[in-house]
Amino acid sequence: MMRTSYTPRPAAGFAAIARDWAAALDSSGSLPVSVSAAATALALELHGMDRLVAAESWSGFEAERLGRRLAESPFDRMPSMLTETVEAFAAAEPVGPDSAAPSSRWWAVCAHVLTGYADAIRERALDDQEALLAANIAVREREIEALQTTLEDRATHDPLTGLINRTAFDERLAARDPDDDQTLSVLVVDLDEFKWINGSYGHVVADQVLRATAARLTQTVPADAQVARYGGDEFAIATALGREASDLLAQAVVDALAAPFEMSVGSVTIDASVGIATTGGEISLDATDLIHHANRGLAAAKAAGGRRFVRDDMLSEGEHVRYRGDLRHRLEVSTALRHAAGDGSLELHYQPIVETATGRVVAFEALLRWRYHGILRRPAFFMDIAENSAMIIDIGNWVIDTAVAEVAQLRSEIPGGDVAVSINVSARQLRDRDLGARFAAALEKHDLPASSLWIELTETALIADEENAAEVLSTLADLGLRLSLDDFGVGYSALSNLSNFPITIVKIDKSFVMALRGSDQDVERRRRVMIGSIQAMATALGIDTVAEGVEDLDLHHRIQAIGCTYSQGWFHGIPQPRERAFEWFRRGTPGAT
Repeated sequence: MMRTSYTPRPAAGFAAIARDWAAALDSSGSLPVSVSAAATALALELHGMDRLVAAESWSGFEAERLGRRLAESPFDRMPSMLTETVEAFAAAEPVGPDSAAPSSRWWAVCAHVLTGYADAIRERALDDQEALLAANIAVREREIEALQTTLEDRATHDPLTGLINRTAFDERLAARDPDDDQTLSVLVVDLDEFKWINGSYGHVVADQVLRATAARLTQTVPADAQVARYGGDEFAIATALGREASDLLAQAVVDALAAPFEMSVGSVTIDASVGIATTGGEISLDATDLIHHANRGLAAAKAAGGRRFVRDDMLSEGEHVRYRGDLRHRLEVSTALRHAAGDGSLELHYQPIVETATGRVVAFEALLRWRYHGILRRPAFFMDIAENSAMIIDIGNWVIDTAVAEVAQLRSEIPGGDVAVSINVSARQLRDRDLGARFAAALEKHDLPASSLWIELTETALIADEENAAEVLSTLADLGLRLSLDDFGVGYSALSNLSNFPITIVKIDKSFVMALRGSDQDVERRRRVMIGSIQAMATALGIDTVAEGVEDLDLHHRIQAIGCTYSQGWFHGIPQPRERAFEWFRRGTPGAT
């Protein structure tokens, strides 16, 4: 039944109600628009509802459509708004003289509006759920794709250096068309001294060196070359360069890796060996053959002393056999040498160093020997193998402990005896920052003064890593040890070493001394002048000299005439085992027991 007396309520009244609600909503932070805009929007929508109630004819569809519009209003997140609106109308004064309360028509319109509103909210919720589900699925798909990419990267790349790994490198080589006659060169690079770095500095520094090596290789090779970490300290390079160009690249790699690396512990120096193989044109090698031939070149380079490159096809079959034999030999020697410091096969022989003017023994040089397969071996047989690994640290520590203990025993047997022992230290030991502590502990253990130790070094050891050498030698000098530079005069930086390091003794190389008695008088004169110059320079710098290679009385007199402080050679005594060397010394020393 139609209420003909119904009068539409002004929009301003609805706006006032809306403003009250909007203010409350705004304080809770849920209102997405300004108060005035929200109030106006709500008032207009509710005024539309009021017109429906007053209309001559209306349909539920129109009322529900109004509800849907309300659901799209700025208050769509607050379904209770419509309910509160309805309650506000229900509490209003009756409209028209014949009604005491809102008519059924009003409630019918409200019901349809609420129905439309609820349907719209439910549909939106479903749409939102579908959108959310779709968004979640998209996120998961992206996560899965990222994970797959990560897994694929891990499967083909070395996590430490970021280079491709051995598997990926081999697969890429194998994917090459066997009928392709394009030139391809493979270089296999091995770090000659990495085991020592790992043993001396630990894994953290070793990892730093590997990362730095990878970066330096990447900077050295052509942009289209592939660089892989092929093993622990081994890298591989594939490039389209031909024979001559790849030879130049190999030399560039050797030179690049020879430059010092600045690590967290300071400057670290390593060397590298490179093997090369090339296919293309008349030479056809598959992936397996390429790697095999490059490895044969690498083996030859390492057997020749390292820090070089060797192309496999430069070697004769006889050289291949010889190098394979050398590798087997080195492996056997290395295996036995690992146990030498603890199995009693190492021993020290001693050669006297005498005061040239008086013939008095002032020191013994401790010379290492190794009994291998029943034969007493000199350092030339095994020392390069030891120095290319951390074994040299263990062997060096054994020499320090043994030499100090044996000379301490000798000094205790001779009243007032002040004989010293000269101990050779390798380049690898000079990089060991615990070397000073090792010498200090040995001196303290045997109650010896620091002056009883001479530390003998080669120029090669000094220049291998000057920064670390300077630090370690400074520590040794601060302890009071005497530092002796061996083979002086034949190095290419001999003079600078005297100013860069705290050297107190120089040993004049025996090649100068032995030439003093040569048949060529011109050579003899030049050598005499050179030795005299070295002696004059040393005297001016406050440095003592030792003339090596004094093998007879004539040379001894010549060295005396030049004024060398000390002399050493077969004339004064050959290297002998401890008991024989020291017994001779005891007999020649008054008061010895």
